[in-house]
Amino acid sequence: MNAIILAAGTGSRLRPVTDRKPKTMVKVNGKPMLGHILDALRANGIYDICICTGYKADMIREYCSTAHADLSIDYILNEDYNSTNNMYSLYLARSRIKGDFILMNADLVFDPGIIQGLLESPGSRVAVESGVYYEESMKVELRLDGTICSISKKIPRETFFGSSIDVYKFDRDDRRGFIEELVSYIEDKKDRKQWTEVLLNQLFASGKVKARPYAINPAKWFEIDNFEDLARAEILFNGKIIGLKNRKVVFIDRDGTLAMNDTALPGANEFLSKVRQTGKKLFLLTNNSSKTPEEHCRFVNQLGIKVTQEEVIVSIDLAIAELKRLGLIRVFWLAGGKVSEYITRAGLTFDNEAPQALLLTFDNEITYSKLVNFSMLARKGFPYYATHIDQVCPSKDGLIPDIGCFIDTIECTTGRRPTKTFGKPSIDMVTPILEGLGLNFSDAVVIGDRLYTDIRMAEGTEMLSALVLTGETDRNTYEESQTVADIVVPGISDLTPWL
Repeated sequence: MNAIILAAGTGSRLRPVTDRKPKTMVKVNGKPMLGHILDALRANGIYDICICTGYKADMIREYCSTAHADLSIDYILNEDYNSTNNMYSLYLARSRIKGDFILMNADLVFDPGIIQGLLESPGSRVAVESGVYYEESMKVELRLDGTICSISKKIPRETFFGSSIDVYKFDRDDRRGFIEELVSYIEDKKDRKQWTEVLLNQLFASGKVKARPYAINPAKWFEIDNFEDLARAEILFNGKIIGLKNRKVVFIDRDGTLAMNDTALPGANEFLSKVRQTGKKLFLLTNNSSKTPEEHCRFVNQLGIKVTQEEVIVSIDLAIAELKRLGLIRVFWLAGGKVSEYITRAGLTFDNEAPQALLLTFDNEITYSKLVNFSMLARKGFPYYATHIDQVCPSKDGLIPDIGCFIDTIECTTGRRPTKTFGKPSIDMVTPILEGLGLNFSDAVVIGDRLYTDIRMAEGTEMLSALVLTGETDRNTYEESQTVADIVVPGISDLTPWL
């Protein structure tokens, strides 16, 4: 038994991700679609594989040579992938059709057990989700004897049996007729722009191949054409998402996760309501030190996002607590008016001449003279702290500069970076809370929109991490990141059903 995988296409509906990689190399839960397919074939003892490549073929070869070096993979290059379709790719690979063979498209993720079921079923088979009508999928229609008489998107609901998942097994006895019809389309009809399913429909209708459906139900599968498909597939095949139900504490980000500027994001209130209904503890973690905890609480409540001030944890509080613990009371800080007053009320004294330490916050009232003063003191070697590291802050008009840009500016003029930063990704932001509740990291989930703060905070711990794509991190950025979230969803509402 060998397998042929059709993987020449560009995946235009997944741009800009596919500007840099073939569609089959787009990741689903951290692994390329092709990786899922090859793992499923390996799990069922299929090591002899032919991959029909085209667009960015070298990336596929390089990936397989490292991640799947144990497989015997042959490659067929369709250099005309832009002007042909996958039937032509299959034609180029016709010499690789050996005896019984599996044929499939490369933009799929499916349960490995589907391959096992096909192998155990006699004769030629089409893997079908029976009784389910997907508008964009190929449907199959049966004769009275149970063989397939047609496969097409246009089969009406009244006569369909199920929807094909684009995975097929053909018996060696059907090989000759299969190849003859394939050659006829390409060489005699000179039609290089057809889908493979057009060939299959002709074979089934003529009776040259008497294939039967293999009902995969209740196994899972998904064909991925666009970003909505990708999001749904990642949820469907993510075994970790069910673990949300058992987590007792939810640490959630604000900007880009629950709200954007002065607007609550869709589903934010419903999510928080479900958190409370299920008896979980909730803490809103924000690195945004441009506001006091009281301001943050009032702000989100005005948006209809109901939290108490005790549930709001801001990076400025961690910074103040650390400075006081170290006995660094006389401090020169950069902060907006109300945050400056808050620091003073907390027991620190502003000193712009001989401070014991410097503190940088997200000062959204910053001026050039403030930066100059801070830089001059930093050059004198005073201990230098910053509330957090975020480079940018999401807004309805796009990303705007955050404290990370100030940190970079100060480094350019002084060569110094903060001695210590607070807030996410430091676990110091959550450890005291968990200890106070008598809970462990394994009881918590961190939800946010930033990879280098929210998601990285969970790395190396047993906290579950969930990335929402409504803020700083978009799908394109995540695809290239080395930081991997346990769960990736389009928005916060996609997590609510799993609580």
